[in-house]
Order: sequence, then structure tokens, then C-alpha cells
Amino acid sequence: MVHHLLSLGQQRLDSRLLSAITPLDVQDAYHKMIDRGRSARTVRYTHSVLRSAIRQAIRWRLLLQDPTDGAQLPRLGRREMQVLSAEQSRAFLAAALKTHYGPVFAVALTTGMRPSEYLALKWPDIDWPNAC
Repeated sequence: MVHHLLSLGQQRLDSRLLSAITPLDVQDAYHKMIDRGRSARTVRYTHSVLRSAIRQAIRWRLLLQDPTDGAQLPRLGRREMQVLSAEQSRAFLAAALKTHYGPVFAVALTTGMRPSEYLALKWPDIDWPNAC
């Protein structure tokens, strides 16, 4: 028999037999995490790790069903994007240009490119004769 599955913060599932953990136990553990101030992202990450462990137990035929199925996870909040003011931009660039990565930050800040775009730039991408 398998004991000691895991502990979700203070909600302990590890003192129970693996086969005795129910979907309600899992949901209760997630609710208690939120009640203790854990973020939705932390609960979702915990769910991912737990679900992976449970699926391995199913593959090893230690469990027949996945008690994480149907768990309701908290929604991730969308935060309003904050833009730097002109003064903040100048201060950021002044500090950034003192580092090895300063030019990268300068390109990022002044062009509005996404990281995947400015990090993929190559020298042939620059139109030197037209300065763009």
C-alpha cells in the first residue's frame, strides 16, 4: 500500500492511503490554500504536480481513478499592463546602459518589440543604409 502522497501546504493528504483520496479532498485542499493566501497560480501549479503524480500512480495500477479530475481551479487574474513614464524610462535606460545587456533593454524599450522579436534579431536584419 502507498502512504505519504503529499502535503498541500497545511492541508495534508500524506497521512491517507492513496486510494482513499477523493475529489472532494483535493478540492478542499485547493480551497484551503486560497484561504491561506496562496495565489491562483500556486494552486494551479500544485494541481499540475499532483495530477502528474496521480497519473503515474494510475499507470502503475496503484489507482483506478484520478481524484484530481473535475477539480475547479481558481481563475488567474488579469492585471492591467503598466507603462513606464518618460522619466521612469530615462532612469531605466540610464541604469540599464551601465550593464552588459543595456543595448538589449534599449532596443526593447524604444521599439516596443516583444522579447521573442528583439532576442531573435540578427545583424542582417538591420537596414544600415536607411538607418532602420
